[in-house]
Amino acid sequence: MDFRRFAIMVAVVGGSAVGTLPSSGMERVEVSSDNWTFRGAESKRPFVPFGVNYTPAWSGWAPDYFADGVWDRAKVERDFDDMARLGVNVVKVAFSYRRTLPDPQAAGDVRPYQPVLDRIDEMLDIAGKRGIRLILTFNAGWHGFPAWYEEGGGWFGPGSHDIVSAFWKRFAREHRGDGRIFAYSFCVEMDNEITNGWKTPEALANFRAWLRREYDDSLERLNAAWKTTYPSWDAIAIPGFDGYNATDWKNHPEGTDANENKTGDRHLYDYLLFREYAQFRFVHFQAQAIKAEDPGALCTMGLIQWQPFLRQIFDPVNEGPIRGPEGNAKEMAKALDCLGIHFYPVLPLGEEQDDIQLGYLELWARYAHAGKPVLLGEFNAGPEDRNARWVERVIRRTRGVVSGWMVWTFQNVQPSDNITEVCGLIDAQRRPTALGRRFPRLSAEVQKWKLKRKPSGRIERLDKMELFTSGNYRRMIDRKLFETYEYGTDFAIESNRSIDRLISGAAHHR
Repeated sequence: MDFRRFAIMVAVVGGSAVGTLPSSGMERVEVSSDNWTFRGAESKRPFVPFGVNYTPAWSGWAPDYFADGVWDRAKVERDFDDMARLGVNVVKVAFSYRRTLPDPQAAGDVRPYQPVLDRIDEMLDIAGKRGIRLILTFNAGWHGFPAWYEEGGGWFGPGSHDIVSAFWKRFAREHRGDGRIFAYSFCVEMDNEITNGWKTPEALANFRAWLRREYDDSLERLNAAWKTTYPSWDAIAIPGFDGYNATDWKNHPEGTDANENKTGDRHLYDYLLFREYAQFRFVHFQAQAIKAEDPGALCTMGLIQWQPFLRQIFDPVNEGPIRGPEGNAKEMAKALDCLGIHFYPVLPLGEEQDDIQLGYLELWARYAHAGKPVLLGEFNAGPEDRNARWVERVIRRTRGVVSGWMVWTFQNVQPSDNITEVCGLIDAQRRPTALGRRFPRLSAEVQKWKLKRKPSGRIERLDKMELFTSGNYRRMIDRKLFETYEYGTDFAIESNRSIDRLISGAAHHR
């Protein structure tokens, strides 16, 4: 396909979405008064995010396009030309801790690597000139963790929190009001990075400190609730396989591991509430740092579908803490302006399976709703020849339950046996794929939609302890998903009180 055939059409789409401000070049986007859609902050014209995650083949995996020896402005300009012609108006880009904040760093003297900051500004310039806004994603684990992060307590330590927050304060101050930035994000997905640190000494120390706060420093109360006889706080361990929170479901089929969940286990339940709290706290401090310098900036985050009532429903489930919910959407939304959700098929594509999986996706999107916009920030399927049809079906099915769409990924990597690397808008030779050929038409259509959230037929109040600790999780959730939950159901679940206290400003939670 000749990209030039779409240039005029896409220019019209982009120009009709939001206005521009001569002083900044692009108008900032904000959440509309309906708390569901987006609009231009000045013009109030609707804006529907419709885009892609930027993973060019030339930058390798994990994408490292801002790095020394990798950055290539000419290639970036070429890529953004292609994306603009395909109807993309939002692109998620990622930069890692190690590249942006190389060792050494100190909380009171944060020194970002200036060449990376300059390249981010170059990309903002390139994107803005093409009518594209960026989601800037600071990703912890890609390209390895710096020493300041690991030695500063990782997800748990105030040292690492302070360094990352100081970086964001500086960046947000320098880009205050920048309409080229759609939103800030704090990792590509919560699940992969956050689980890496659960068996560290910092994790255990923070778990014990959290317990002392939750039980008012009364070991007697904790033992009564847990039905245990711990002699001291220091005797309390993280629950799970060998104390390392790493059950091995391949070698321990469901029902054969003594460390599997036990329904109503208060020790496990408290640990998973602590995980929610730790995940939220890490994001909350970063969002607050940005808002302190730029109150109008949007903050978002991507969460994969493994949620309290949807995790691993089609695979063998040997539970244990490692299979716990990752970044509970109901809690994470409290720190954000809009929530990003990710969804990938867990069954082979086919008519019957597609209908099941689209229903599963709708339930996920509905669970993620917490009074704020929901952006479907990653989705695709394979094989490549079926991806275009699947993506269009997803967009049409979710029209009433999400506020925008961003496919994974921009460019195929070939040869590859990883399905996430062969579902791009263009192939390795830069030719539009079947999805790429369909994308401009979808973009033009979507920009005309007047999005409105589809009302729910009912609200299901979920039992959080049962979901977190069930010893028969798969059987329980299969029954609920396919017999109880009707598509169109919204969900309510008990709030994490330790998170609510943190939001209220309780100093001891720092």
